Amino acid sequence: MSKYSVIAEYIRSARSVALVCHINPDGDTLGSANALRLALRDKAQILCDDSIPAKYVHLNIQRYNIGSGTDCDLYIFVDCSSRHVAGSVFDRIPDTVKRVVIDHHKTNELQCDASLIDSNRSSTAEIVFDLLEHMNLAITREMAESLYTALITDNGMFSYGYTTPEAHITASKLLALGVDFQRIANRHFKMRTLQQTMLIKEMLSHIKVYEDVAVSYLAAEDMARYHADISETESLVNYLIEIDVINIAVFLRQIGADEYKVSFRSKTTYDVSALASLFGGGGHAQASGCMVRGSSIDDVTKLILEEINNIKAP
Repeated sequence: MSKYSVIAEYIRSARSVALVCHINPDGDTLGSANALRLALRDKAQILCDDSIPAKYVHLNIQRYNIGSGTDCDLYIFVDCSSRHVAGSVFDRIPDTVKRVVIDHHKTNELQCDASLIDSNRSSTAEIVFDLLEHMNLAITREMAESLYTALITDNGMFSYGYTTPEAHITASKLLALGVDFQRIANRHFKMRTLQQTMLIKEMLSHIKVYEDVAVSYLAAEDMARYHADISETESLVNYLIEIDVINIAVFLRQIGADEYKVSFRSKTTYDVSALASLFGGGGHAQASGCMVRGSSIDDVTKLILEEINNIKAP
């Protein structure tokens, strides 16, 4: 029996399904979970520890029940690579309840009853699309727009190195279902809030370059000054990796007195998923992230640069 058949049987056998999105939810976890939710209708609900960023309002996820999910008999962890990113949901599930993970991260370490993991895919959305087809579930335009949003936001609109021919094939099938690709692309790649624009200014003013590594940050006071949400900072790391002489980008955001959310990007053979895993995070070879604790931005930066130098050492 294929992995797709195993997951399909779990879903068919369940009376109620909780679709768990990871903390600090992005387009892939939200869009993939939403497509599954629409396919399963009243049988499923979406759970997430964190609120849904405003830029995903077009997916209409907020109208669904984002509750405790304690009455569900199947939990599907969508795009979740570890217990940490799954949030508090994982630890409050009774031992008798089945757990399934659907993901595309090669660093996935989430232990579940069944898994559907394909690290050769550029997004979890592609796996969910194949699962829906395997289950002979009709994919509506609304589902297709959720999956297309998930796909292009996770592979940088087909620009990241792990984008595959299969990603384009899946996108083509979604477009054939009536996806308004221009509206979605404009929303996620050609539009930003005023707060984001001001944060870009602050982030650029903090840039430091160490040979081919660019580092920048947003301190707590930067965020507070513009009443910005952490979700508005997700794409700012790209301004660092787009610098022509830079091969590794590091972007820190202070989210607590001694806690920092860190994003890594690379454009060479350096595997920043390995870098993120050193701090309990994960992701892809060219795009990853983690949480790091430290007494100051300078201390965290120093710690990260030491690990980068270890990775770069022959």
